[in-house]
Amino acid sequence: MERFDGEERQEYKKTATGALRSLPPAGYGCRMEVMVFLKSIVKRHRLLLIAVFLGVSTSLLSLSVLSAYVKTKPVVAAARDMDPYHRISLDDIKVIEMPLKAILPSSITRVEEVLGAYTLSKVCQGQVLLEGHVVRGREGAGISFELSPEERAIFIPATAARAVGGFIKKGDRVDVLWAGRGYGLDDRGGPGVAATVLKSARVIEILRDQQSGEFMGVVITATPDSSEVIARYLENGAIYLALVPRAASFEEGGGSEVWPQR
Repeated sequence: MERFDGEERQEYKKTATGALRSLPPAGYGCRMEVMVFLKSIVKRHRLLLIAVFLGVSTSLLSLSVLSAYVKTKPVVAAARDMDPYHRISLDDIKVIEMPLKAILPSSITRVEEVLGAYTLSKVCQGQVLLEGHVVRGREGAGISFELSPEERAIFIPATAARAVGGFIKKGDRVDVLWAGRGYGLDDRGGPGVAATVLKSARVIEILRDQQSGEFMGVVITATPDSSEVIARYLENGAIYLALVPRAASFEEGGGSEVWPQR
């Protein structure tokens, strides 16, 4: 058997070590084959992979959007048709479930918010009640709630000097007096003529200047016919207001017409 001397042995070790280092590591061939395989799939089925990616993305987006509609919240709706100025009772409303995305910010969600309130407009059965549909209390609704079906509200402009010094209050009753500025509305007209246009009219509102607080007049109730007559007298003379005693207010039926007949 051939033996190596010292120098030949060292040279052999170097050659053998270099050869071993040049060999690929264990499993290298498998990894290369996998990479080549994947690249070929991507190259051949690029459009298919893009379509799959877009489909998955769309599905996830749709799921997140639809989840908001799946979640519901109770809202108050009309159980039957309601006319304007109707006082809402428990029989008039019902609670229904609606998707969160379909609920308006002004939707009423609690029954307690509308019980005893009044409708401001016609509400149809099944309609979700909104803040703008109802008003809580007559004060917020306006003076129209103070009127009966046969009554009308009319403003009587009058300074404090012609209206008991401005001491008239809401809820009082007044006589509406007219003083002619020349020829009046009746055949007896002329300077100095005066008449009671309306007796014991109910005062439902007082108007004062917002800055100075000066008395400007009152809003009273009257029948439609009386309102027409008051308008005629307002355009043809000066109007005065006389305060009716509280006791007399209960004894007399308010708003009796006593203007002169032609």
